Formats: sequence, structure tokens, C-alpha cells
Amino acid sequence: MLFNSVTFFIFIALVIPVYFVLPQKGRPYFLLAASWYFYMSWNVAYLGLLICFTALIFVLSGLMSKTDKASRKKAYLVTGLLLSFGSLFLFKYFDYTARISADLLRWMGILVTPLQLGWVLPIGISFFTFQLTGYLIDVYRGEMKHEKNFIYFALYVSFFPQLVAGPIERAQNLLPQFKKKHSFHLVTFRCNIVRVLWGYFKKVVVADRLAVFVDSVYSAPDEFGGWVTLLATLFFAVQIYCDFSGYCDIAIGLARIMGFQLMTNFDRPYQATSIKEFWDKWHISLSTWLRDYIYIPLGGNRVSKLRYFWNILVTFTASGVWHGAGLTYLLWGFCHGVMVAGHRLLFGRRKKNRNGLKTFLGWLATFVFVCLAWVLFRAENIQDAITVFHNLTSYSDLGMLIANGDSQLYQCGLTGAELIVAMVSIVGLFTFEARGEKLLLSSVKWVMPLYWLVLLLLLFICLIFGVYGANVVTQFIYFQF
Repeated sequence: MLFNSVTFFIFIALVIPVYFVLPQKGRPYFLLAASWYFYMSWNVAYLGLLICFTALIFVLSGLMSKTDKASRKKAYLVTGLLLSFGSLFLFKYFDYTARISADLLRWMGILVTPLQLGWVLPIGISFFTFQLTGYLIDVYRGEMKHEKNFIYFALYVSFFPQLVAGPIERAQNLLPQFKKKHSFHLVTFRCNIVRVLWGYFKKVVVADRLAVFVDSVYSAPDEFGGWVTLLATLFFAVQIYCDFSGYCDIAIGLARIMGFQLMTNFDRPYQATSIKEFWDKWHISLSTWLRDYIYIPLGGNRVSKLRYFWNILVTFTASGVWHGAGLTYLLWGFCHGVMVAGHRLLFGRRKKNRNGLKTFLGWLATFVFVCLAWVLFRAENIQDAITVFHNLTSYSDLGMLIANGDSQLYQCGLTGAELIVAMVSIVGLFTFEARGEKLLLSSVKWVMPLYWLVLLLLLFICLIFGVYGANVVTQFIYFQF
């Protein structure tokens, strides 16, 4: 059940009113049932796996809370981590690891046929695995008390707005909210319905249109020249941002309408003037999870300089691996780790110089690096990534594009009018982000005529300029992670 589907609109139109009509005692049960129904709409077996994961961590954290022996607590923790990450490995990484191992053995002269499980990756498994293991670690550390009510705990894991693509919530933030009574507030609804529509604008108007162009180029990178490849690479940087942050805007907006506060996951990352600042603004819930559960336990910055840089590399490489099985993801994370470590080496913790030229050059260098790194993230394999990088060094096709623009440019799935819509949407998006997004998301302060004008305008743009159709792939990018 995709957020951008008629089925979901019907689902949410039923769930929110019923939630507020029900008495407080019945709300957690209803919300859990709705969340489980939402998840099983992809595959009933997925729901069984989710419930098993939830029950496992619930039992282990309960056993952990009942003992004072450090050795037993550690045994429960290790058991939970091994079973959780072991299952994640089987679903997400086993087949790729088996193929790589077979290739390595073949290179050594040993012929083997790799075992392939062929298991379908459960949607959102990386997100709820991190959420569950984070909770278990917090209970082990004594930073979180074991939640004795399974319904509340299961709801924390399964809450439908953020279940399949985050934000990766902490139990300290979300769990207590399920125990409070939330009332419907028209002011809250007004503010957050605009946020939801803003998220849909990012997704269906910007991201899904750009996806047509990007998919055409990256599915056959050897067929396109430098200018088209450059445009596709820039388009992908915008596509993945609008796709993911659009999902988060929808999720956060719907949750807040019901009274729940989810954490902010994006804070205008493409305005960052350093790679460190980029990661302070991009996928914040994952960045902070990796910081708290990998980087700091490794020693953080309280170690020697060499070990400090090693900790950064390990953390960012883990980020790459979290995104998917493949050398491209690993290299993407590693490259970001190298850049963050290099930034720390050169600039340390000094405050940024606000000189205009230096700020611009910092932004430009950061944006160029992030876009180039996205090549590794988007390419199907290393060979395709090399082809794209090679294309980005050659711009001999400019004359051909000028003389006969449709020779390559319009072979990428978008007409001239659609390209214009894409360009105008991008300019409008980032101009508004720089100047007025906070005003948009605080529409509670507006006079009603202005509010209705913006609301109807966003709705009109989404309906008229959104990309729809049976042949359009509209699934959110981060559903595959």
C-alpha cells in the first residue's frame, strides 16, 4: 500500500477519524491493527516476520530487565543482536555474499555453484531492525526501561506512517506518546495537511518525473554522452532527496495530525557547506543511530587520531552496507567516510568562517562531491559506475545536442514540455526551501484566504503535474532498503 495510491488515501481517510472517535483504551489496539494491516498489504508473510522480530526483542528485553547479572544481560543482548542482524543478513546479503565468494573461489581455480536462497526482501526490514536493536541496546545500557505492555511495544515498532521507510525512531521519544490521549485539533490538522501535500509535491511532481529520465540513462549508461549523463546525475541527486524527504514529510504530517511527534529526518541538506554539515542534515535518524550505536561505542573522538579516523570510516562504511548488498553501496559509504575524516583533519572543530566566497566554495565542493558519490549509489554495478564517470569526463556531444536536441535528450522518456516542468519544479522547490519552507510548514499563522489558496494550489499542482499511470514506477526508493 503505497502512500501515493488510492488505496492508501481510503485507508487514511478511515483510520484517522476512527482513531479519534474511539475511547482511549481502544486506540492502541486499533492503531496496531491498522498498522499491521498496512504492512501485510504488501505480503502477508511480511507481517509474520515483523511480529516474530517484535516478540523476540520484547521477550529478550523483558528477561534482561529481570536479572541483575551482567553476564546474563550481555547474553540476552548478544542473542538479540545475532538473531536480528543474522536474519537481516539472510534476507538482504546472503545471496550477494555467496556469489562474491563463488567468484573469488573461481578466481582461485575452485569451481563452485553459489547457494542462492532467493528470498524476497521484506519491505522496511532495515528500518525496523535498527529500531528494535536500538531499543534492546538502550534497555541493556539502562537508558530505557523495558516496556511491559506488548501492545504499546508492538505499536512502537509497527506504527504505519514510519514503518517502512523511517524516520528510525527512538523508544524514548515514540513509546510514551502512545500512552497519552490525543485530541483532534483543527489548527494542527491545517498545518500538517499542508506538510503532507508538500511531501506529495516532492514525490509525484518532482521525484517521479525525474525518475523516468534517470532510469533511462542509468539503465544503459554506455548509450549516452557526457551532457545527458551529467543531467541525469544531477536529476538523481534531486530525485532521491525529493523521494525520501517527501515520504518523511507525508509520514511526519500524518503522525502529527493524530498527535504523534516524529523526529525531523531532513533539514535542507543540499544547502550544506561541508560534508559534515551534509550528514547533520541528511537522513538524520540514521546518522544519529550510527553515531550512538556504532561510532561512540568504538570510542568516538576520545581515542588517538588514527583510531578516530578509523571509527569514522567504519561508521560510514556501515551506512553504505545498510543501504544494500553490493560493492557500490560499500564504496559510497566509504567515500563519504574518507571525506568526513578529511574534513575533520583539515578543519577540526573550528567554527565556520562566514566569508561569502568561502561559504560558496564550501557549498559547491560539497554539492559536487555528493552528486559524484550518488553515481555509486545509483549505478547497477561497478562497471556501470565506471562508465558513468567516464561519460562525465567527456562532453563531445554538446554540438549534437544543440544541433539536434532530440537525438539523445528526448530519448530519455521525457518530452520537451515535461523537461520544462521538471526544471521549473526543481527551481521552485529549492527557491522555496531557501526562502519559505518553514513558513509553509507553519501555515497555522496564516490568514484563512492565504491558507486555502496555498492548499488548493498545492493540490492542483499535484493532480495536474504529478506523474501517474500503470507504466510508472512510483514506489519510494528507500522501500528497497
